[in-house]
Amino acid sequence: MKIKKSNTIQRKKNSLNIRSPYSEEEIRSLIKQAKEMQDVKNILLLKLLLTIAPRPSEIANLKWQDVFHSKKGIYLNRKGGEVQLMPICSELEEQFNSLYKEQNKPIPNSYVFSNSRKEKPDRFDIYNILKKIAEKSGVKYRGTHLFRHNLATEFDKLNVRNSVFLRNFGWKDERVKQIYVFDKEDEQLRELQINLIKILNI
Repeated sequence: MKIKKSNTIQRKKNSLNIRSPYSEEEIRSLIKQAKEMQDVKNILLLKLLLTIAPRPSEIANLKWQDVFHSKKGIYLNRKGGEVQLMPICSELEEQFNSLYKEQNKPIPNSYVFSNSRKEKPDRFDIYNILKKIAEKSGVKYRGTHLFRHNLATEFDKLNVRNSVFLRNFGWKDERVKQIYVFDKEDEQLRELQINLIKILNI
């Protein structure tokens, strides 16, 4: 018997302890701590996560030649091998320029988020930068991926066009959006279910 393939994207299975995006208070604490640490790289990472929300691997693979190749934006090596030009605002440009000067104007082929231990960083190096900021700020580290949920939720509130959604997040299908947009009503329903299970002792 042939199984008919579905043409819809299935929502990820949610457990009752699903991780919600970082709260506004948590984000403010992270930003404050990054500024207090006075590390240009930390501030740049947070700004990227909060305004574009690239995947950690996309941030790790970012080279200086990707930053300065075009005045229109930066080149991101997207998941799947596609290279995408992403427009950036003047504040992000200034942050990149500050880090470039701090690193003594490295060669174009070097990595933006390289460190003293590794010339070529990976996603774990990006995790570690955020972990350190979170630990010092008192915010529970819940990964970098949640910033994509944060930004997707903000885009949804602002009624951002689907074409912009797809371009910013590097998606091919607009139906993926349903996985990333956090609905508070969903969370309230889950809380009600938990309370009912406790009350009814089932």
